[in-house]
Amino acid sequence: MTIIKISAIALVVALAAAPSVVQAASETCSVAWSDHFCRTAPVPANPQFNFVHVNVTGPCDLFSVTDVNNGVLVFAASSGWGGFERTLGHVYSEYTVSVFSGVWPITSVTINN
Repeated sequence: MTIIKISAIALVVALAAAPSVVQAASETCSVAWSDHFCRTAPVPANPQFNFVHVNVTGPCDLFSVTDVNNGVLVFAASSGWGGFERTLGHVYSEYTVSVFSGVWPITSVTINN
């Protein structure tokens, strides 16, 4: 019985010392019928591997990824008719995606870490 107690205590200590699991964050928006525009809420970069993943579904003339904390445009492209998907590495801040001239109700964007 003593070995079981020692093993249980060792397990608790090991779990307490282990790094916490990184919680994923995700934000999605769909373009509006009125202005064909949308912007996601800010998502922090993955703190463990320093990336954000952007997925644009549907066509748009332009979408941009912006560093919210520093006000810097990090990436911009057109999705074309087939959509667009990209992982941006070496990022360390909070980011938002804006979609311009999307097609309602088809175009939407998701950013996650």
